[in-house]
Amino acid sequence: MTVIMALVEVRSNKRSEFLNIMQEVALKTKEDHYCEKFEIYQDVENENIFSFFGSWKNPNGFRMHLKSDQFTMVLIALKLLKKNPEIRYFKNQMTMGIHGLKELRNILQAH
Repeated sequence: MTVIMALVEVRSNKRSEFLNIMQEVALKTKEDHYCEKFEIYQDVENENIFSFFGSWKNPNGFRMHLKSDQFTMVLIALKLLKKNPEIRYFKNQMTMGIHGLKELRNILQAH
């Protein structure tokens, strides 16, 4: 199983736009048979803070997600952030920001 978790804070004036994008990503990602779960949570104390959690049955399913249109939408949504997200990728016990995700995607696309 491959798991990714992210904690993000968005600009208050971009909150709705971010949430709309991520809800569409969650819906389409859940349709993928490799994805076991993709959830979005909003902080109860600060409505500009969101976390999302995704799990895939195997690393290949996650690699396919990184190459998908849904992941491109995630990258677009992350541009709406107030600061760099905290992203944890649990296959290799790595922590990375948006630049790390882009590098991971580039590496996987090369293979």
